[in-house]
Amino acid sequence: MDELVFPTAIFVDAHWLRKHLHHPRLRVVDGTWVLPGGAEPETKGFIPNAVSFDLGALKTTTPLGTPFPPSDFITDFASKANIAQNDVTVVYDRHGLFSAPRVAWSFMSAGFHAFVLDGGLPAWVNIGAPTYDSAFKPENEAPVFARDSMVKAVSMADVVEALYTHTQIIDARSEGRFAGTEPEPREGLRSGHIPGSINLPLSELKTASGQLKSLAELRGIVAAKKIDLTRPIISTCGSGVTAAALDLIFFHLGAHEHAVYSGSWAEYGASDHPIETGA
Repeated sequence: MDELVFPTAIFVDAHWLRKHLHHPRLRVVDGTWVLPGGAEPETKGFIPNAVSFDLGALKTTTPLGTPFPPSDFITDFASKANIAQNDVTVVYDRHGLFSAPRVAWSFMSAGFHAFVLDGGLPAWVNIGAPTYDSAFKPENEAPVFARDSMVKAVSMADVVEALYTHTQIIDARSEGRFAGTEPEPREGLRSGHIPGSINLPLSELKTASGQLKSLAELRGIVAAKKIDLTRPIISTCGSGVTAAALDLIFFHLGAHEHAVYSGSWAEYGASDHPIETGA
């Protein structure tokens, strides 16, 4: 079998995954997560050999405000799923591109080589690739341990310290939630955004089919928002899920210094730190 070459980009396409699917060092993870009260994805099934990751359980075991998820949750899952640090792990979700980046980012925080399937399961199905009715259950376990994080994260204290500095805070929530004209889905949160932050909804970076727009289009959108990829960036959202997607997209675009605020609005909106409203 040919040597498995690491992907050259954090986002891989369905054709690349299909070509390498049965390589002994290739691992696939279904990272689908549904927002509380949200709709289940229309596309059903699992990519062959895909194990199912419970992002909801990870979020439950991660104290609000903790920059990184618990590394032992990741390593325990990886061990049972027979995923070693030097394997190539591709994460997808059944929405297309929603929760998979957060799962991949979480794996990277424990030192795993994780990538995201661009367009998720719908893109896989669209090329005529097969699906299974259930997730894969590995028979073997891998001896794994946490390594140094490949990604960066910040706390609310870091965010407050960054206010009114050259650090850019980018918010992936919808325009209405950012402006404070739409109610927050979580009780007890104020409406609005972190002062000085820039609104960049994840939806604006995807095509109608749910895949990332081209590099040229992404660069154009980022430039129009006056986001400088050479300056520090902190990505935020509602609870740290789509913030991770922005972070990996900034990585994809060659940003120099970028981090995720995992507490996001779920933590900041419940605090007494200053907020702003309006677009």
